[in-house]
Amino acid sequence: MIGLPCLGIKNLLSPYVLTGEKIAIFEAGTTNTAPLLLEGLDRLGIRREDIDYLIVSHIHLDHAGGAGFLAGELPSAKVLAHEAGARHLIDPSRLIASTKKVFGEKKVMDLYGEIIPIPAERVIPLKDGDLVDLGGGRRLEAIYTPGHAPHHLCLYDPLTKGIFSGEALGVWVEDIGVFSPSTPMPDFNLDQSVASVLRLLECDAGVVYFSHYGWTEDVQNTLYKIIGQLLCWGQVVRSGSEEDAGRRLARYVREKEWEQWDTVRLAQERDCGELLEWMAWRTGAVLAPGILNFYRQKQYGREGEK
Repeated sequence: MIGLPCLGIKNLLSPYVLTGEKIAIFEAGTTNTAPLLLEGLDRLGIRREDIDYLIVSHIHLDHAGGAGFLAGELPSAKVLAHEAGARHLIDPSRLIASTKKVFGEKKVMDLYGEIIPIPAERVIPLKDGDLVDLGGGRRLEAIYTPGHAPHHLCLYDPLTKGIFSGEALGVWVEDIGVFSPSTPMPDFNLDQSVASVLRLLECDAGVVYFSHYGWTEDVQNTLYKIIGQLLCWGQVVRSGSEEDAGRRLARYVREKEWEQWDTVRLAQERDCGELLEWMAWRTGAVLAPGILNFYRQKQYGREGEK
């Protein structure tokens, strides 16, 4: 694992280096953090020309924004992504435009850096069940896990019984004991998210490697806890006015979930108060609107069927 900063928070993204006869990196991070990932490879004694694959869980810029820069630094690497998102690595113009529309051009550059297109011949689309063969008996299975994004995939590594979960399971911040589903606009789908977690429960897994951030060996309890969060958050968001949904969800998290896990005490002990405030802001301002949008779309779809 190579820890990287993300969205202004230290150590919030964790790419992984998987080795066999061939070498793969899972998650690219941003262009701004790509030099730190390369420094991590140097510390591991891995030459850049020996990287065979750069795999991204999905094309959101905190996971794949640095793929184009890294492709220029890793001359032998093929870049792998789910087939629904791979084309945006080749031509990121729509991705860049939509991100700038939400955040503004300066904010995108400050957070992510320049988004560099990748030559088509270096991009390999993956579909559900595809295998990435690292040799030496290590074959990574792509598992299609929509919900957080419609082009999201996880990897399952039977050799080590590890799930590389991308953002399908949201965010795990070990320092303060926080699990947080990732439910952003505009594509979050709660039903698909729950189905994807249930799909991961079918794997014979002994460890989950989060892209945000770190890992846990308490696999079954963790996956069921995340399903419970998703369902509870959905009910909380729908339990009152849309205008108050963000505050309502943030209050529920602070007073119910965090109290159960003693998060505030841990934040005080480990000087993580700023991170705690960021998590609370994110819950109300970013995640609640994504859940609301899912229910609006679901209602619209049902009306359309009628």
